Amino acid sequence: MALHLSKAVRTKLLEGTQGLKQLFANGVMDIMSGEIPSTADSVETGVLLTRIVVNSATFGTGGTGGGTCGTGLNFGTAAAGVITKESITWAGTGIVTGESGWFRLYDKNIQMGTLGTSGTDVRIDGVCAESNGDLNMADLTVTQGGTTTIDSFQITLPSY
Repeated sequence: MALHLSKAVRTKLLEGTQGLKQLFANGVMDIMSGEIPSTADSVETGVLLTRIVVNSATFGTGGTGGGTCGTGLNFGTAAAGVITKESITWAGTGIVTGESGWFRLYDKNIQMGTLGTSGTDVRIDGVCAESNGDLNMADLTVTQGGTTTIDSFQITLPSY
């Protein structure tokens, strides 16, 4: 599988203004049904099954749309071109029942109702699978009202 990076992520990485860890500090991950869009700048496809945050908390919005302290996702220390999720629990409560098809990782500025096509939003898309996916899940089924936990997640930059 290959992650899809938005134009904003690629530009910021090339400019050297921030690394992935800083770009996605206190972010959220939405798990969607269906097929992954062609680019991370494209409108979301499928149905939103769950929003992954720290410990299934409610991801709030601050005055400028930032996440409520303590609920956004963070990455640990990078080593050898790989960055992994922090050790704290990443989880979400099922909004509807369905099968996970893909995910979108957003920065902390995401707000419900402001999704869609964008050439300026910081996003990474990837495929959900039980093995050999960008996000490997023990069970692809998300159940309404149930908890979906992300046990491990990493981003690896290619060496070429």
